[in-house]
Amino acid sequence: MKLYKYILIVMVALMSLSSCNYLDKEPDTELTLQMVFDDKDRMEGVLAYVYDGLPDPQWGYARNYGIAALADDLRPSWRWEQWWGGCCIRNATGEWATNTGWSGDVWANMPRRIREAVMFQQNVHAIPEDNVTQKEVELMKLECRALVAYYYWWFAYWYGPCPFVEGGEFYDPNTPAAELCFGQKPWDDIINWCDQELKTVADLLPARYADRTKFGRIDKMFCLATRARMLLFNAGELVNGKGLEWYKNHKNNEGEPLFPQAADPQKWVRATQACKELITAAEENGFKLYIAKNEDGTIDPFMSLMGAYTLTANAGNTEVLFAKYSTAYSEYINHSGVRGDTGVGGGLSVSQSLVDAFAMSNGLYPINGYANGKVGFDPVINPNSGYNESGFAADEVWVKTLWTGAESHNGEMAKITGKDIFNMYVNREPRFYITVNFNEKWVDHGQKRKADFYNSKIEGYNKDLVGHNKPDNDNTHDAPNNGYLNHKGLRPDDNLKNRTYTFRQGKFYGLAEAYLNYVECLIETNQLGDADLLKYWNMIRERAGVPQYTFGSEQGKITVAKDQATLRDLLRRERRVELCCEDPSIRYTDIRRWMIAEEVCNGTDYYHGGMNFQGVERSCDPNNPKAFFVRTSNEAPRVWKKEYYWMPIFQTEIDKNPNLVQAPFWETIAEEE
Repeated sequence: MKLYKYILIVMVALMSLSSCNYLDKEPDTELTLQMVFDDKDRMEGVLAYVYDGLPDPQWGYARNYGIAALADDLRPSWRWEQWWGGCCIRNATGEWATNTGWSGDVWANMPRRIREAVMFQQNVHAIPEDNVTQKEVELMKLECRALVAYYYWWFAYWYGPCPFVEGGEFYDPNTPAAELCFGQKPWDDIINWCDQELKTVADLLPARYADRTKFGRIDKMFCLATRARMLLFNAGELVNGKGLEWYKNHKNNEGEPLFPQAADPQKWVRATQACKELITAAEENGFKLYIAKNEDGTIDPFMSLMGAYTLTANAGNTEVLFAKYSTAYSEYINHSGVRGDTGVGGGLSVSQSLVDAFAMSNGLYPINGYANGKVGFDPVINPNSGYNESGFAADEVWVKTLWTGAESHNGEMAKITGKDIFNMYVNREPRFYITVNFNEKWVDHGQKRKADFYNSKIEGYNKDLVGHNKPDNDNTHDAPNNGYLNHKGLRPDDNLKNRTYTFRQGKFYGLAEAYLNYVECLIETNQLGDADLLKYWNMIRERAGVPQYTFGSEQGKITVAKDQATLRDLLRRERRVELCCEDPSIRYTDIRRWMIAEEVCNGTDYYHGGMNFQGVERSCDPNNPKAFFVRTSNEAPRVWKKEYYWMPIFQTEIDKNPNLVQAPFWETIAEEE
C-alpha cells in the first residue's frame, strides 16, 4: 500500500472520542471537511488513518494485544511485565480487573476508525486536477465499507456484543451527547451485518491489485478471508454451543438477549460455504501453497516452510492472501534471537506444550496427554511414535534439504541434529526445527554456532560445554526463561549481530489457514466422505514433510479412522503446529472458540513448563538440581477464569454510559489502588 506521509492535526481533532462512545461532537477547526477532501494529500491522510486500525499481525498481536501471554504458544519473558505493562502478562496470572490497562485499546480505537471510514465515504470525491478519478473514489469507498465491517468484527471479537450502528452512521456534530450513549446490540445482529457487507463488497472489488503501489489495499481476498475466519468463530462453542448456557441471561439495557439462545447447526454450514468460497476465489486467482523443491524434484519442506512464513509475494510467495505493508518484524526477530553475540533479544520463548505438540518425522504425535492434568508435565508418551526424552543422541540426523539453517551440508544432505542433542528434539518433523530454538541447536543469523541456554550466572556453568564462549542465558529478563526461544519467522540470513533483516510483510491471511479452516468445517458438519477433506489436509502435510492421511491402507500414508471425534482431535493438532506463532491470534482464537482455555491455560505453569532455567549441566536426571534437560516449573502459575473469554469494558466507560452492561461474569469493581 502506498504509505501516506502525514495525517493533519485536523484529523486528530475529528477523531475525538465521546464520553459515551465514538459518535462525538467535533471541535471547531480552521480547516473544513470540504477543504480536507478537496486536497489529495489531506484526503489520503484520512484514508491512511482509517487503514491504520488494522493490527500488526505478528508483533502487534504478540505485544500490543497481549495474545502471546494470553494463549499457550508464544511465551514472552515474565520479567518483561515492567515494560509490557499493558500487554496482558499480568492478566495471564489472574491479575485482571475492570480497570486493568490494556494496550490493545479496541474499545476506543475501533469506533474511531469506523467513524472516520464513514466520514470518508460521505465526503470523498474526484479531484481531476490531481488525477483522483471517480473510479478510484468508488474503490476507496468500497475499501472503507470493508474496513467498517472488519472493525465491527474486531470490536465484537474482543468484547462480544458491542455498541453497533448499522453502517457506522456519521452523526451530526451538534447531536446531544446523551443521544449518543448507545448500549450493546445482539451478537447475531452484528455478525450477520458484517457477513453481508463483506460478501457484497467482495463481489465489487478486484481479487488483487496488479499495481504495486496498491499493495496492502483492501481487495476481494481480504473480504472473503475475514468472512471465513469470522464465521468459523461464529460457529464455535463459545457463541454457538456450550457458551450459550453461560450467556443465556446476558441482556442489554433494553432487555434483549445479547447472545443466541440456542445453538444453530446452520452456522457451521455458513462457515463451510464461506471457507469454500475463499478457497475457490484464491485458486482461481493464482494463489497456492508455497513449495520449494530439491534438485531431484522432491519437496524440500524446510525451504518450503521458511519461504511460506517469511517471503513476500514479490519473492514468489503465492500463499499470502492479504498482507499489510508495514509490520514491526525487526522487534519480533530481535526478541526471538539468541543473546550471546548481540546483547539483545533472548526473551520470546515458546511453551513446552507447543514443543510437545509437534509430530515425529514419521508423522505420529509423541504426546497423548499429561498424566496429572498439568500441561507440560508427566507426559503420556505414544509408544508407537518413536519418541524418547531420556538421554542424548548417539548419532547425527541428516535429511535432504537446502535449508542453510542446518549445521552442515554434504551436497543436498543437511545435518539437522548432531550427537549429544537431548533426545526430546531428535527426529521431529520439519515444522519443529523451523519453529523451536532449543539448547545446543545450531543457530546461524550471522553467528554460526550452537545455542547456549545453560545459565551462565550459576555456579558450575561450563563455558566450553557447547564449544564456544557466547552464553545466551545471563539470568536476566532477556533470556530463554523456559529453555526455549521462538524461531518461527526468522531466516538464516537474518543477521542479528549487525541487525540487518530480510524485509517481511505483515501476513494477515494465508492459504494454509484457509485450507485448515475448511477441513475443520467439513469435520464439524460430518462431511467425512467429502474428497476435499483429505485433499486439502494432505496438501498441508505434504508441504510440511510428514506422511499424509488416508482412510484406507495406502503405502507411505497414515491410516486414520473416518470418525468425527478422531478427526477433530487430529485437525486441532495440525492447526496448532502449522499455524503457531506466526500469527499468534489464530491459536488464541482457537482456544476461545473451542472453549478449551481452562484446560490449557489454567492451573499450569506460566510457561507451561520447560527446561530448567537454572541448569548448567547436560543432564536429564530429575534428581540433579543442576540438570538442564528436566521438565521444570518456572515463574508464576497461569490463571484462566470463565470471564476471560471476553475483555471487560473498562470501568470508566461503564460509569459514563448508563446504557452499557459489563461483559459476562466481570464484576464491575476496579482494582484496589
